[in-house]
Amino acid sequence: MNLDNLNKWLTLLANFGVVAGLILLAVEVRQNQTVLEQNQEIMIRQYDLQVVDGRQALANAADQFRLLVGGNSDAAAIWLGGLKGEIHSELDLLQFRQLCSLQLWNTSIAYRRLTVVGSHEQASDLAAMIRSSVDASPGFSSCWEGMVPALSVWEPDFVDAVVTADSKGR
Repeated sequence: MNLDNLNKWLTLLANFGVVAGLILLAVEVRQNQTVLEQNQEIMIRQYDLQVVDGRQALANAADQFRLLVGGNSDAAAIWLGGLKGEIHSELDLLQFRQLCSLQLWNTSIAYRRLTVVGSHEQASDLAAMIRSSVDASPGFSSCWEGMVPALSVWEPDFVDAVVTADSKGR
């Protein structure tokens, strides 16, 4: 009889152990779920910050160019003359190419940031804007052709997007 009682007590203790293990498992699962939800919230906030950061960087690059060309009448004259292909001075041509390459690099960076954050329509609009400028301006077209090799190494998707963009559709 003594062995029978011992067996019953051991079975009871084993059942309590199983119940305690299940309770512990439920607590762990709940804690893991909470941690996963918090991590997801953090990731969403980080993504939102990246989007804001990317758009701020785009705005800053555009502002730099606007200030450079819009705030300096000589730079504006060089930019406009270069777009028309009416620059005759080597110094002015060099300055136009620098302005144009700045514009193209900034736009390629903007394109990359937009594609990284999933704003593909805005990225396509940028590519179409460059395509339109290349089609409309002999100076910009010449600058684009000169920059394609460097841009193709750094951001080939941007070059492909500009080459295949429909400038009339945008």
